[in-house]
Amino acid sequence: MDRSCCFPLRWESTGDQWWYASPIDWAAADGHYDIVRQLLHLDPNLLIKLTLLRRIRRLEALWDDDARFVHAPRHRASVARGLLLECECKHGAENTLLRAGYGGWLLYTAASAGDAGFVQELLDRDPLLVFGEGEYGVTDMFYAAARGGNAD
Repeated sequence: MDRSCCFPLRWESTGDQWWYASPIDWAAADGHYDIVRQLLHLDPNLLIKLTLLRRIRRLEALWDDDARFVHAPRHRASVARGLLLECECKHGAENTLLRAGYGGWLLYTAASAGDAGFVQELLDRDPLLVFGEGEYGVTDMFYAAARGGNAD
């Protein structure tokens, strides 16, 4: 099925605005790391769109009942892992993605995919990620783990 004609539009009750899944959302949901990476090189501000929890939850709600997106959480986690690896610093310095404050997003994404190995890797790097501030608090971690079906 050609997805280009099927962007899932959804009417928002606040502000009377249309909301849609952007190309970076589609690329991440399909696991196209190279496309996500290229889009981020073209516009680094897309990282905010990719990692904003409200957008992720909106996508989850929008795509929950669509069989085409059953693997989207796993694909998003794969993209997140790729971005994490690409942001590794040489000489043992802290990962730039973690240092920039995206650890909570990484943890949420890994947990929502049910990827216990990725979650453990992140917690081994920084155990305090589980107590993240802002929108990625401990309750968000449990919410994501419940969505991923992995209580571990």
